[in-house]
This record gives sequence, C-alpha cells and structure tokens, in this order.
Amino acid sequence: MTTQTVSLAVACKLVNLSQHTVLVLARQGYLQIVSENGRHMVTKSSIQEYQKAMITYCILCREPIPEKRQRRGAATCKVECQRELRRQRRSERALMFCRLCGRRGRQPKVVGPVLHEHAPESAPIATENRSTGESH
Repeated sequence: MTTQTVSLAVACKLVNLSQHTVLVLARQGYLQIVSENGRHMVTKSSIQEYQKAMITYCILCREPIPEKRQRRGAATCKVECQRELRRQRRSERALMFCRLCGRRGRQPKVVGPVLHEHAPESAPIATENRSTGESH
C-alpha cells in the first residue's frame, strides 16, 4: 500500500504554517514525515487529520470559523462579526489617536476631591452703597 505524499513546501501552504513549524509538528507527532530520495515528504492523510483537528473559533461569538474563512486566516466566523471587530478596534484606537488628523488623544483630567460641606459663614462684609454713601 502506497501512501500519498506531498513536498514540505506544499504541506506548508496546505496548513498555512512555516517549514520550521511543520517540522516541529512532525516531531511532536501531529504530522507524519516520510523521506523519499533524500527529501522530506508529508503524508496527505496526516495533513487532513491535522486540518480536521485544527478547529478555530470566532474571537467575538465563539462559534467555529468556516473552513473557507479559516483558510484565509480570518479571526471571525461571519461578516457581521468582522464588522463588529473592526468597530471595536477603531473605537480603541480613537482613544489614542484622532482618526482624521492623527493627533494624540486627550488624556482625561484627574478631578480632585470635592468638598461636600460648605465653608462656615463668616461675618457679613461691609459694603458701601455708592448712590447714597451709606454703609451696611
């Protein structure tokens, strides 16, 4: 029985990882590597098993990401979640930089403690009525 194999470069594209990471996964037993004519080849069955085991979840709603979006490297499961994620990231960035001019965001002013009691009333201040010249 002959197993189907693919080159290391093709395996890297299939699982969307670097060659070093694929070799590490092989050492850990996740992928099966076979040497043919002095070249490292990865078995297709181990790639398919690894892809099935690699279920990623949406970072917003925690649903599984569809395979098509997973291949593209998406972090969300659907377009609506992607829009919401973009909105959240934009609002976080707006706290640091202005979207239009690029200036740094304002730091909120630290408000000192406010007295809840009024200062005791002092003696009434003598004021002079200018029109009549009388003092009160």
